[in-house]
Amino acid sequence: MPGLHALRMIAALTVFVLHALFYSGRFGTPMFEFAGKYFALSVQLFYLVSAFALMHSTRVYAHQPDWISHFYQKRFWRIAPLFYAIAIVSTTGKWLRHGTLPSLPEIALNLVFLNNLLPSTATSLVNAGWSVSVEMLFYMAFPLIFLHIRSLKSAVVLTAASIVIAQVARVYLEQILVPPMYTMAHYSIAMNLPYFSMGVAAYLSYEHLRATPWSDPRARLRTTLRVHVTFALSIATLLILITHFDRWLRAHGRVDEVVWGLIFMLLTIWVTVRPVAMLRWAPIQFLGERSYSLYLLHPIVIALLLPVTGWVFSYSQPRLGEWAVAPTLITLFVPLVLLATVSYALIERPGMDFGRWLRQRLKSRETAVVQVTAKAQRASTVLED
Repeated sequence: MPGLHALRMIAALTVFVLHALFYSGRFGTPMFEFAGKYFALSVQLFYLVSAFALMHSTRVYAHQPDWISHFYQKRFWRIAPLFYAIAIVSTTGKWLRHGTLPSLPEIALNLVFLNNLLPSTATSLVNAGWSVSVEMLFYMAFPLIFLHIRSLKSAVVLTAASIVIAQVARVYLEQILVPPMYTMAHYSIAMNLPYFSMGVAAYLSYEHLRATPWSDPRARLRTTLRVHVTFALSIATLLILITHFDRWLRAHGRVDEVVWGLIFMLLTIWVTVRPVAMLRWAPIQFLGERSYSLYLLHPIVIALLLPVTGWVFSYSQPRLGEWAVAPTLITLFVPLVLLATVSYALIERPGMDFGRWLRQRLKSRETAVVQVTAKAQRASTVLED
């Protein structure tokens, strides 16, 4: 689905821009104020798209008797290799700079992706890795969701329940400070459940709509226009609501986050039911496929290139003013893409291939054991006769 790759790319790049502006000291600029206000939920877009993609991909092998084992193996080998590699790099860098190492409990919790459950380890050994722990916690519950959430109505109920859970949890989690600047409300799985639930609802909406003229690329122009106008107007209405009433929505239980979730959900349905041709552009698909590497590697690239970006900004500012941020971002973006390309080729892709090979190997052994056992039983029956 090219639309999903496009959304992953958007999420990865907006997180990159937000952190590049913040860690380079440009957080006082109008551009950062805009990014801080509207890019901060890019991780939640990742979650929504992830839930949609899981619903879609799991249907392919859900008829197999060992599909749950298959699911967990696939997810582990998709996520763990790059996470572990960057954890080693980050820990080594921390030791070289400060001469300190994380405690054994913190290392253990990161290895099993449960670091998000404790405030003291929530932020992870990997910068931005807290979100990987949230993702993995959702994976634990996903087979149960997949088995029981089969209709759009049940998905809406799940989404409503998860919003209530998030609102109740917020009251308690916002009182738990996680240095240097956030509370557990930012890192907790409870606060992000609505986005995963909306991803499930988006997929079931897609399942319903793809059997209608809404999904037919050969549909008459009138139907095509109606599809795109309906989604565009719906998203535009929500965007107007959130921009004009942003302060009020933020003050009342962060309802703005729910509205953003609805926007992400509509956008995901739109680009999957009726794929937008522009999103198939090869560079977009290339970056979307490497979005996990882009996401986990960008804090390292930003930290390493701070002296360079500081010089680029200082040199450009007298000529470009606030737009000096643009060449600064380009200076970071080019090496980030190159590094993400290498990590995808050397870590992500081999990790997924190894996971498939290991599964096939284990399955072959199981088959061989079953065959040997069957032969032994037949031989025993013959001897008894």
